[in-house]
Amino acid sequence: MEDETSERASDRLSVTFQSPKVAKVGGVSGADYFTQRPATDAADAADLVLHVAATRSLGSRALGLFVIRESDEWDLELFNGVRELTYQNHRDIPAVEAIRRVGLAPLQSSTFTVKRERKDGSTERTTVVVEVLEQGSTKAILFFYDGFWHLWSRASAWKADDDAEDQRLNAFTTILIEVIRRLRPKSIYAAHLSRLVRSTSQGNRLQAAMDGNVDHLWVKDMRFDFVGPQGQMGFMLLSMMSWVVALERDAIVSRLLAGRIAKWRRGEWPFGDALVPFGFRLVKRKLVPDPAKRAEVREMLLILASEAGPAQKVEALAELGVRTMRKHRRLGDRASIATLANKDYAISSLMAWAPLWISGEYLWRVTNTFRDLDELSGVPIVRRTENGETDSSDAGELQMLYKVGLPDGGWAEPEVVRAFENAAVRYSAGLRTKGHTPNRHVSPAIIDESANPLLLTRVLSPDHMKGGDRATKARRNASRSKRTISPFTGRGWRDGDYYYELQMTAASTYRLVRWLVHDDELASIGDDILHVDTAAGQ
Repeated sequence: MEDETSERASDRLSVTFQSPKVAKVGGVSGADYFTQRPATDAADAADLVLHVAATRSLGSRALGLFVIRESDEWDLELFNGVRELTYQNHRDIPAVEAIRRVGLAPLQSSTFTVKRERKDGSTERTTVVVEVLEQGSTKAILFFYDGFWHLWSRASAWKADDDAEDQRLNAFTTILIEVIRRLRPKSIYAAHLSRLVRSTSQGNRLQAAMDGNVDHLWVKDMRFDFVGPQGQMGFMLLSMMSWVVALERDAIVSRLLAGRIAKWRRGEWPFGDALVPFGFRLVKRKLVPDPAKRAEVREMLLILASEAGPAQKVEALAELGVRTMRKHRRLGDRASIATLANKDYAISSLMAWAPLWISGEYLWRVTNTFRDLDELSGVPIVRRTENGETDSSDAGELQMLYKVGLPDGGWAEPEVVRAFENAAVRYSAGLRTKGHTPNRHVSPAIIDESANPLLLTRVLSPDHMKGGDRATKARRNASRSKRTISPFTGRGWRDGDYYYELQMTAASTYRLVRWLVHDDELASIGDDILHVDTAAGQ
């Protein structure tokens, strides 16, 4: 076989993928896109068949891709409503109705069981494998059942991805585009166009990905045709409706931002009861220090300023009675800080609020949503600068300073406060060296108003403090990719006139090789072929 294939060197195609890429599936980067699905043969439904959807060269296209997205990641009821709306108009398709009946099971486990009644009255049970796709902090799940793929996500379709090289990109749109290019579904189904597009720029990216990869788009009971004589008309209508959807969203956001600015001017705490830092309480919607907590806050500052490790600090803080600032998703109330599995995150969540305990100030940084504006309702928009020049690609942020105040005499003696301030500054500096995004500079108006403007710049904001640094993410992604792909290295399969083989060429590099093969040569390949069902999308 080696001699015969070497003679066909001109027919061989080698594709090399680097890890990690844009999105990853179950720990595999987007370009290393391998996923599993259960065999549809009822006699052996427990067997899992490796499905390859890595490149177009593998031939078959999916019948359809159902996209279900809701931007509120905590409201499962809302997500379930969108899910029902999406599947409701296609219940006449048995495979779709079967998935509708499983409810939210795909969100709860890496596998779930689909039951379907056969014509003879017996029940067919199929185990479906759920893959997790990640782009930065945005996640989506992807799974396959009987010819149709399903992409579910609880993420924004507008918000820019801070982890991307081009921060004007949206993470969900990036994931969706990767899936479209690899599956090339004949049809895409969504409950509403706003579930796919929320901004004009992201809509343009999505349309470019659909061109040549998608034949039809079903939005509720409306169909856009992208092939045939009406193809250009379909894209034109989609472009116009995407613009309307983006306009609607901009109107909603502008009203929300104006409302937030009005709330700040009234002195009302922007997060309400949803987030209350330790040692403070809400009085008539305003955050005020609680003098009765002075001793506990002083002890907390001493613990955070100490040289102990994160786990030791969290244990001591839990004994002190420090609780999470936000309500626990499962318990529905604030819980002990010890319930946080990530101890580094627990410490970061406190260090980010250091200015509040040191100088009684909180700088509220609100992401700007309108790139062509320099101010909104009298609040200037601050953008990053480089060598004295404003970065035009940066959307910027609105900065609003809350002067909450301190209890009489402060939370602790000056030397204790100074030690905590130094620890918070060192902590943020360490995160910046690991790749965390630094704060934007403080506006001149805030500098004039703040009691400690330098601290507001040197301590990372809560948004920039959370999440892993880019270097750590890249290293972990590469390791996960290797661990996921390694078991399949050297495996081969037949698809049409081609034979494929997956090879590992380096610690984080994988190569997919294909060559022409005739039926009489297949026997020489051996029994190690991993057969793939390529008829699912036909």
